[in-house]
Amino acid sequence: MKLAHLDPTPDRTPHGLPGSRVYAVQLLAGGGREPGRVAGTLEHVLSGRRHDFDDGPALLACLALEQALQAHAAAEADNAGRR
Repeated sequence: MKLAHLDPTPDRTPHGLPGSRVYAVQLLAGGGREPGRVAGTLEHVLSGRRHDFDDGPALLACLALEQALQAHAAAEADNAGRR
């Protein structure tokens, strides 16, 4: 697949997705302590913030926290632009 025509920016991925919503998830082999368990690290790609999680609900909580942080940062940037 050719991607040369795509011009990613910090705001958009090569596929046109919002860069502020791009995450990398690293899962631990075997879920850490128990087979079948989800555990690992979530990283917000643009900011580099990392969150460890040890189950599915904790992974979702990490995603919710990151979305709240992004919304807060966007609101602050919007407010700063109005000054």
